Amino acid sequence: MWRGHTLIFSLVGLVILSLILTAGLLLGIAQSQDRRAAEQSIAFADAALARETETLTRMSNDYADWGDAYRHLHQTVDTDWAFDQENFGPSLKPGFNIDYVLVIRPGGETVYGVVDGKLMEPPTSAMLTGGLAELIERAQQVDDEALHAEVGILGLLGQPGRPVLVAAEKLATGNDPTVEATPGPPSVAIFGTELTPERLAALGGQFFLDGLRLAGDGGDAAAAPSRVLHSVDGSTAFTLRWDPAHPGATMLRMVVPWLALGGLLLVLLTWLVVRYAMKSAALLEAGTVRLAAALAQAEHIAVHDFVTGLPNRRGLVQAVGEMLARRDRGPVTFAFVDVDRFKLINDSLGHPTGDRVLSALGQRLRAAVSADDLVARTGGDEFVVVTTHCADRAAAEQLCRTITEIASSPIALDSGIIHLTLSIGVTHVASRVASADELLRQADIAMYRAKAERRGSHRFFDHEMHEEVVSRRALENDLRDALARGEFVLHYQPRFEAATLTLRGVETLLRWQHPVRGLVGPEGIIEVAEDTGLIYELGAWVLRNACLFAAQWPGLTISVNVSTLQLLRGDLPELVQAALRDAGIAPARLELELTESVMFEDRERSREILNELKSLGIRLAVDDFGTGFSSLGYLMYYPFDCLKIDRSFISNLEPEGGARAIVQAMMALGRALNLAVVAEGVETEGQLRLVQTIGCDEVQGFYLSRPLTAGALAEFIRAYDSQPRRA
Repeated sequence: MWRGHTLIFSLVGLVILSLILTAGLLLGIAQSQDRRAAEQSIAFADAALARETETLTRMSNDYADWGDAYRHLHQTVDTDWAFDQENFGPSLKPGFNIDYVLVIRPGGETVYGVVDGKLMEPPTSAMLTGGLAELIERAQQVDDEALHAEVGILGLLGQPGRPVLVAAEKLATGNDPTVEATPGPPSVAIFGTELTPERLAALGGQFFLDGLRLAGDGGDAAAAPSRVLHSVDGSTAFTLRWDPAHPGATMLRMVVPWLALGGLLLVLLTWLVVRYAMKSAALLEAGTVRLAAALAQAEHIAVHDFVTGLPNRRGLVQAVGEMLARRDRGPVTFAFVDVDRFKLINDSLGHPTGDRVLSALGQRLRAAVSADDLVARTGGDEFVVVTTHCADRAAAEQLCRTITEIASSPIALDSGIIHLTLSIGVTHVASRVASADELLRQADIAMYRAKAERRGSHRFFDHEMHEEVVSRRALENDLRDALARGEFVLHYQPRFEAATLTLRGVETLLRWQHPVRGLVGPEGIIEVAEDTGLIYELGAWVLRNACLFAAQWPGLTISVNVSTLQLLRGDLPELVQAALRDAGIAPARLELELTESVMFEDRERSREILNELKSLGIRLAVDDFGTGFSSLGYLMYYPFDCLKIDRSFISNLEPEGGARAIVQAMMALGRALNLAVVAEGVETEGQLRLVQTIGCDEVQGFYLSRPLTAGALAEFIRAYDSQPRRA
């Protein structure tokens, strides 16, 4: 049997050796052809440059040795004759690709210039560097009986790396009997063609030079084939590069597949013989391998997450249990990682995109820790990092900073760029009695504290957090029942025209009349509602009741705050239409207020929905303007009608100072974009006078009126209508 194997292997070796020798011969022939093609392309490049210089030479001879040009541009400077009548320069750009036409007096003064077919006012030759004076001197020294043009590369135009091919020739009478030569040195005419990328590309197309270009960097300049050009004074060098044809490589692409196919057929024939001889053993071995692989895959699937490939919760608990049982282990650090607003990604971009985001984040977390550390996905948008390499709290702090940093890099997907922030809860223990489930619970509680205090941050577990979690869960349960029990109420804060203090409308503000906690403001409602998903039902309730209230006061506009989650869910236009229809109010009386965060959450979808809302005839306002990433570009991108300056700027407003300058800048921005500007948080008469002076369109704040119940607002309006204005 071994003799048979030796014969087979010898035959296979002979076939392979023959294929290698044949491939080597083909490779040598191909390389020789490619070298000849490269040498030929250099000749083509020289021909292309010669054609350009010939055009410049011909034009300079035609125009410089011309009596009328001598009369109108040397003896005097007549721009009407030269430019307006298109005698000298303007027609050369479209007809002959000549970008520069200059006339320079003997003293070096540029008296006439046409660049890109346009008259220069005043004329200058400053853009042509690299030996212009030397070229002019050489042109003036040419014998009158043997006029000709000299061509050279002079320098840069506008920015480094843009050469200009230039011909210089002194102006002469051209043997015109009507023109008498003036004593002294003549003026010199300069004709220049800039070797722009477009011009080089056109030349390359005419002379079979693919990708003819100016070398963009040192690596490109050092490659072959190339042609180096120098300025007249030698101070600047420019390297022309192009992509030569590769006939040898083309031949290889045609021949190698057939050669490979022939070799493959020979190898296949040999393999069939071996396969037949060893079929029984191979089948037995394959069956054993498949069974082992299936068992291993089943075990892997049981303890790993399908989306990310990381251990799942079961795998995490199993691995941590083994880790905690080791006698030689050090302190254990649990980092519970949650993706902020991940539901928004799923809702707006779809679950497949969400899965790709989770997979990318899982890979980054895995790369951020040591090979013997543990990274798991426990479900949804939650990950856990477990390590025994953090000796103390400071090391655990550094781990959190590392995780936050690697997650902050944008994730590029086909659907766009995704930016993530993480909320991280950490527990760091040295005790041997802690279980995996207890560590998970503690880190989970700390994560929710981080998310509640400031998204994108991390917090360490302490035992006071447990009581707070119990309290928050009770609040969530109360919130779920509050709508059914009718515990939510609406308050209304009036808005006034700044100049006359005429009442223009009201802003709707949500309040929760909690049976134990008392009156709870939106800061205690909105975040919990967003986390639990109740924001959609609650937002629809506010919108519907605000419109019904507005129907009672036909002269007032009604403003309603809208969460970014409400907007991106996609059904807000239908909810607005239904609320307007049920209340019977004109769309122009409804204004939706959105914070600046809407500008950074899925820009395209946000704009699409805002445009749909705008088409209904309602108004759109940016609330708390200036507290986020205020941007002129974003304001122009979205169809807003109004911006509301945040109260933090108004509270610091003084007759002189930075706050006033900022408010004035916001006011100017609103005016430039044709947006109404509302000043929020006016609490003193001085602040009112200042925003009136600055020119804000509307104002609201405690100085004019606090938020009122519906009944109190009715009394306020009656009393307000009967008293004189304070403006």
